[in-house]
Amino acid sequence: MSFRTEIEKMRRMPPKDLLWYLAEYYKFHFLGILLACLFIGIVASTVYRGTFDTMINAVFLISEPNAGALDLTPVTEGFRSHEGMGAKQLVTAEELYAQLGPDAPVSETTYATVTKLTAMIAAQEMDVFISGESAMANYAAYDAFAPLEAALPPDLLQTLSPRLLAYPGSDGVPFPCVLDISGTDFARRCNLSDGNAHLAIIVNSQRRDVCIALIRYIFENP
Repeated sequence: MSFRTEIEKMRRMPPKDLLWYLAEYYKFHFLGILLACLFIGIVASTVYRGTFDTMINAVFLISEPNAGALDLTPVTEGFRSHEGMGAKQLVTAEELYAQLGPDAPVSETTYATVTKLTAMIAAQEMDVFISGESAMANYAAYDAFAPLEAALPPDLLQTLSPRLLAYPGSDGVPFPCVLDISGTDFARRCNLSDGNAHLAIIVNSQRRDVCIALIRYIFENP
């Protein structure tokens, strides 16, 4: 049957019969077209996303059960605007929840969060970690944080030395790797409680200069 004959045949069919006919004889054709469209969409999206550049990804881990909702816009909007970043320069932030520490209850949520954090660190998808003391102690013990005495520029190190916090690394020796950011306007605008207002730079971050810029933004823009 020629294409012209097939078109004429379908044109003469009542709507109900036409729908049945199409579903019966052309379902695989339509499925193929749908899959092709999905594939093209995925490829196009991947190519488009490839034109963006992630400048920094900050992860907020909340460990207090009754902590209020965070506001991440001081990072995603305030810091981004302050640095004059372009439309395709991404500043991202994520809020997670887990109770860590020797006495913390083990739950599916905590397990899933810890697994995600571990994967993000391994994949170099996290640059800055903001959380409470128990989480900081937990990840410092795995050498997940950059030593701040080496990471911070001399002027920042001198200014922020009273806010440096030392935690034991994998060798059991405490080293300054965490900043206390409590009491800052940044912490207030993010709705961070003092217990969750601690910041560390992930040791394998490839965007160390932007991490330093974020720290300057936190302390130089009250």
